[in-house]
Amino acid sequence: MATLLIVPGFGGSGPLHWQSWIAQKYESAIWVNDLPLLEPKIHIWANAIDRAIDQIEGEILILAHSFGCLATSLAIAHHPQRIAAAILVAPASPARFSENGHILPEHDGAKTIKHLLPKHALGVAGLVIASENDPWMPFNQAAKLAKVFGLPTINLGLSGHINVDSGHGQWPLIDVLIGNFLHQLDAKEQPVANACPSNEIPRPDIFHKRI
Repeated sequence: MATLLIVPGFGGSGPLHWQSWIAQKYESAIWVNDLPLLEPKIHIWANAIDRAIDQIEGEILILAHSFGCLATSLAIAHHPQRIAAAILVAPASPARFSENGHILPEHDGAKTIKHLLPKHALGVAGLVIASENDPWMPFNQAAKLAKVFGLPTINLGLSGHINVDSGHGQWPLIDVLIGNFLHQLDAKEQPVANACPSNEIPRPDIFHKRI
């Protein structure tokens, strides 16, 4: 069975957050431990994700939110062969974070973590889910980041930061998407007629589709 590895965002995901809801629904779900949740230092976060990956056998689907998406992209670049798929929800703008973990005002002019992120496709299947009124990342920037990462984008419309404050506690859409990816990953190990090549996962045809 594929493992669902959950990476929260800055400040963590409380009990009412959709990530906590998902963690309770899926037997294979585990959280990344040892994250300094109130210190968004991307290298420390990426290293914690690295350690979690090293302890997992078999296929991995990463489910990340906000700043966790940025750290996840760096961790995937460290493990290009270990991660099968990633769902990145409401990625925060790298322009809002400094290397030493400070949260920066928009257009601050200080050195940010943008130069630390991968500049090429991550080489995994997956999705970026973004919102048109996310205070942490304008949708057009999220779509550009997704293109760099080689991932299709779902436009969730006016959904804020896709968190508890925007009404995303029990979130059926993410449940369906996770279930589909996990099913496809588990099916990779079982030969079936007309199956996709073992190194590919079908990507939903939802590039820049608004839901």
